[in-house]
Amino acid sequence: MSVYVRLKDFRANHKDFRTGDPKMHQDTLAGLLGVTQSTVSRMEKMHLDLDDFQYKKLVEKYGEDDVKQYVAENPLKNILGNPRRRQPQSRPSVDIITLSEVVKSQHEEIERLNARIAELTDILLKK
Repeated sequence: MSVYVRLKDFRANHKDFRTGDPKMHQDTLAGLLGVTQSTVSRMEKMHLDLDDFQYKKLVEKYGEDDVKQYVAENPLKNILGNPRRRQPQSRPSVDIITLSEVVKSQHEEIERLNARIAELTDILLKK
């Protein structure tokens, strides 16, 4: 299961617990979620969902009631979820570019997860 969280709004409304700044930095959120700062940036720009692990991390730190305020329907759902949806004549290339970026970022995330699985497998085999 994955959940779309408006991360940019979430960061804007939460103090940075590492620096004390009034707005949370992407790298602070990245550390909490177990991803890189560039991944958080990509998640915000491409409206990527959080996976269960990442969502649970936010809930553990801030509580479910707080985090749920930022859960929303993914704005790309209508584009990605309904392949028969007709696109306006003036914008088909924008949707294709968006889809390409989403696929690329998901591919990178799969590669990162596969590398982590390989690391954990090596650790288990050494025991």
